[in-house]
Parts: sequence; C-alpha cells; structure tokens
Amino acid sequence: MLNKWFIKLFLFSFILMFFISSCKSLTGDKNITAKDSSSVLETVATPTMSPAGGTYSVNKSITISSATDGATIHYTTDGAMPSSSSNVYSSPISVTSSKVINAIALKDGMANSAVISEEYVINIPLAIGDAYQGGVVAYILQAGDPGYEAGVQHGLIAAIADQSPDAGIVWAIPFYQSTFVPGTLLTLGSGSANTDKIIAQNNAGSTYAAGLARAYRGGGFNDWYLPSKDELNKLYINKGLIGGFVDASGYWSSSECGAANLGWYTYFSDGSQGCISKNSNVYIRAVRSF
Repeated sequence: MLNKWFIKLFLFSFILMFFISSCKSLTGDKNITAKDSSSVLETVATPTMSPAGGTYSVNKSITISSATDGATIHYTTDGAMPSSSSNVYSSPISVTSSKVINAIALKDGMANSAVISEEYVINIPLAIGDAYQGGVVAYILQAGDPGYEAGVQHGLIAAIADQSPDAGIVWAIPFYQSTFVPGTLLTLGSGSANTDKIIAQNNAGSTYAAGLARAYRGGGFNDWYLPSKDELNKLYINKGLIGGFVDASGYWSSSECGAANLGWYTYFSDGSQGCISKNSNVYIRAVRSF
C-alpha cells in the first residue's frame, strides 16, 4: 500500500516539474519576441513627384522629394525598378517625351521606402511645317474633313523633297495612258486608295507617278502615295511651310480628270488646277497619312 502512494507521489512531482518548466519556456519565448519587435527598423518615407504623372501638352520638369531628412533618392526613367545602383536624384528631371519614372528613397539605419511610379505622356500638338514621321506635316485635318477625330490629330505628311526627275514623270505607263482607272476620287483621304488602283493597273515599278511615290521610303515608311486633287491643293496652300517645291512647275495628283487620258495637276506658282494628258512629264511630291 505504501509503495502505491509513493509511486503516485513521484508521478505527481514529475508532472508538476514538467509543467513549471514548460511555463518558463513559454515566458522566455514571449520575452524574445518582445525584444525582437523592439528592434524593427523605421521605414524611409516614400518619395513624391511633382507634378504627378499624367498627359501633358508641354514638356515637364519633374522634382522628387522624400519627407525623411537625409534620405537619398534613386530613380529610373525606363520603367525599370530602382535600386541603390540607380541614378541619384539631385536636380529636376526634364521630360520631353513619354516615359515612366520610378523612384525609391534610402537612408542608413532605416528600411528602404516603397517605390513610387509615375507615367508621363507628352503629347505636344503638331503644327504644319513640323518634321514628323519621315517628312513634314503638310496639313492637319479640321472638323468636317473626312477622317477628322475630335481631340486626336490626323493629317498629311509630305516628303521633304520632290521624288520626280528634273524633267518630271508620266502619270501612267504608255500602254495605259488612254485607259480609265476605275474609281479614283478627288477628295481628302482618297489619295492612298487612288494610288493602289493606279498601281494595280500599271503594275509594280517606278517609271510612272503613282509607282514612284509608293516606292519612296522616307523615314523607313512604305505607305507613301500620290496625293489626290484635294490633298495636293493642301500642299500648295502650305507650300511655304513645307518647302522645296518648284513654283514654275505643275505637280501630279492621283485623280483622273473626266477623260481616260487626262489627270488632275496643280500649278504651284498660283495654285491653279487643271487637266493634262497622262503622257506629260510632271513633278510629284509623295505624301502619307498620320
């Protein structure tokens, strides 16, 4: 009987000691946790950019700052994530074309800031005479013009110089100089389709006006064409801003002139427009749309 009580007492003592030991371990973990939490680093304030990202019609100068004194700001302008090896911000960043700026602020003894990212879209309105997409802006569509879109600029780009030889070039190859090209139009926006139709009839080559215009590769573009009658008139109106025209000469359009053997041309000394035989040698200036 005594042995049984002794065994029970031993077991009770063992369990009690195990319980006390476990409590101490738990208390010790809590103390460690409290100690660790007290050593968490303060975070550098996230940088701010001024002005904020957006779409602008003028070039912008971007300043970057952080509310944390002594923080060093690193930034990128190509969309890449910034790091300590990125450019160090020291003066306003000039933005003259669309780009994404990312920035981060760092300071010794503190955790790095979050990354700020701002996108700037620079959309400066074009003007007639501006160099653009391989040529010169020759006309900007106005309300009422075919293809006009409010708030978005579209228009014509003229090649920087004439494509024709000094003696000019014929409208069509000899075999088709008295043959209609079905469906050529006079209007703004029709020159490219007119050119396609003329080339379909006359075959590939650059020995006639439309073929030579399409063969032009100014700016690396392959969509140049012979302007329609009304498009060519816009080139005449803005010839001073476009430049390079021969005043004492006529220029071919891609529009036929009511008879199988006639095409419309514009005389660039006074802007008069008329019909002339397709076998005539006349100057050309290629255009493309934007």
